[in-house]
Amino acid sequence: MNKLSYIGTILVFLLISSAITSLFSLFELSLGIFATIPLIMMMYLSLLDGSLEIRMLSISYSISQFICWVIGFLGCVYFLSPSGFSIGKHTIVTMVLINLVIWGSLVGTSIAKPFKKNPSKCLNHNEKITSELTYKGFQITGAIFVFFMVVNYLSGGFFARQQIGNAVETGSPLYFLTAFSTLQYLFFLFLGVRLSRPILNPSNIVSLIILIFSMLVASLTGGRGFSIRMLIYTILGSFYSNLKSKDIIKFIVISIPFVLFFTITIGNVRGNLDFSDSINLVTRAELIGKAATGNLEATGSDYDDPLYSTFTRIAEPTGQIVIDHVAETGSYIGLRNFERLATVFIPKIISDKKPMDDGGERLRDEYGVDITQFTNAPITSMADAFERGGYGAVFMFSLIISFYLTKLSEYIGRLKNQLLRITLRISFAYTCSILYAPSILGCISIITYNFIRDALLIWGFIFLLEATTKKVKNVHEKT
Repeated sequence: MNKLSYIGTILVFLLISSAITSLFSLFELSLGIFATIPLIMMMYLSLLDGSLEIRMLSISYSISQFICWVIGFLGCVYFLSPSGFSIGKHTIVTMVLINLVIWGSLVGTSIAKPFKKNPSKCLNHNEKITSELTYKGFQITGAIFVFFMVVNYLSGGFFARQQIGNAVETGSPLYFLTAFSTLQYLFFLFLGVRLSRPILNPSNIVSLIILIFSMLVASLTGGRGFSIRMLIYTILGSFYSNLKSKDIIKFIVISIPFVLFFTITIGNVRGNLDFSDSINLVTRAELIGKAATGNLEATGSDYDDPLYSTFTRIAEPTGQIVIDHVAETGSYIGLRNFERLATVFIPKIISDKKPMDDGGERLRDEYGVDITQFTNAPITSMADAFERGGYGAVFMFSLIISFYLTKLSEYIGRLKNQLLRITLRISFAYTCSILYAPSILGCISIITYNFIRDALLIWGFIFLLEATTKKVKNVHEKT
């Protein structure tokens, strides 16, 4: 059986499974299985024709939408409903929408870069970063990471969930820390690039210990995104290491249960008042240990249930509020607030009144969602598109953004600087994985202004890295 026949068999199986589950009135599950088809097609065809790197941003965007609205949403529907939790009324509408998102993304990337008929190489494993650059980059980004962690602690960032939520004071240390935070994650990119065969050699074990320790320290904030981002950067960096494809797959497979356990544990512990009220890191570490071993004292809230804290975090119930409203009223808001696009390239420090992402304020003002300093309730791009123009707007938004991301990645591939190409793609790929959460205006701001800002930061860092590496090499040669 050749590769195309193999993927064809899988797709037929998914199609039959979708039909069978619908016969048993499991319509949400049926539509969720159907949404898996375009995602698998996108990833598998990209592997076959060697366009995985070009479609990396679009695939990252699609996977994040799938995780939120298929895995998280179906978890709420089928695992939490028996206990009395209801994520919304019009759940079938939501599953139709996520199909439009994933199919739209497939169409968009196909238009931007048509799939080739002849299978080719997948990821270019021959594109290695030189050992001098990786070693120097590992050292410098390691120092940057430690610096950011120290400043993060001293400026209150470790307790930001209690202090700032989604409203960082412009010009404050945390404001600049957030603006330049892209550089600290490059440490984990170089950590992944420096992995070597065999996967469990002493050098790799030290690197993995550093990764796990860093994730645990970051978890003391009560957030999970920071730690998971470290792991994602390491995995993506490993694609450009000396590891073989089977080693990277093992690395990913081993990481999945660890991420699930980590996500459930942190979700469980941060619902504990002793954790949220404490600014003592030792106390927080002890509570995380108790949660991991199942010895954490119950608080009597829904967050005592690990399934509840996990699925309601992966899914976004606030987005469902908007979907239910539109499904019942049939009212759309069109291009409301789109005049804010005029300020998209003005830094917030220059224009403090620059609320690009209007999702939070609309949820608060129009839907009565209680948004406080403890809350970052996203409207989600899918729900926002649905409220602006219905089913067609959801499909077209996903098509356009997937087209744009594919073209952007293709342009990055034309850059002559090897390290810059790899770093930009990995950094942008992670950013694309959070595009499911903001409003459409927020997404536009991220894929334009934020990308330009981060690209300049990364370019400046790589320029200095290569200049210092070349200078040191010249000194050694002269010596």
